[in-house]
Formats: sequence, C-alpha cells, structure tokens
Amino acid sequence: MLSGVAAVLTLQSPTEKMLTIAENIKIWAMVAAVGGTIDPIRYIESHVAEGHLNPALKQIVLIVFAFVGAQMGTSLIQMICKGGNQP
Repeated sequence: MLSGVAAVLTLQSPTEKMLTIAENIKIWAMVAAVGGTIDPIRYIESHVAEGHLNPALKQIVLIVFAFVGAQMGTSLIQMICKGGNQP
C-alpha cells in the first residue's frame, strides 16, 4: 500500500507499482514470517534424523502457512488494484 502512495508522489501509476511490488516481495514476506534464516530447515532435518516427526511437521506447517499468508497478501493487493470483481 505504501508503494501506491510513493507512486502518487512520484507521478507514477499507483496500481501498476503496487502490483509490481506485491509480486516482487512475496517471497521475502514468506522468509520474514518463517524467521529469515536457514534454522527452520535445520530444525526439520535434526528432528527427522532423530525420529521425532511432530516438531518437524509443525515447522513444515509453519512454512506452508507463511506461503499461504504471502499469497493472500498479494491476492488482496491484486483485488484492490483491479477492483475486486474483475478477472
């Protein structure tokens, strides 16, 4: 949303800028939600190696929900920019 405000201030198209930024930062939103490091992958690996699947599954679910949240945020920006009911 802030990219739309910045686009208006710089006399650019706010909808185009918001769509571009939303697509470009989707993966970084997921990385930030997971923790931003390789530690979640190490956590999964160490628990699976020890035979403890429950903590590993919790971490995998966290990664999946981080992806779903990033996708939903991008979809929300797309709906706002395209009017919500257009294909």
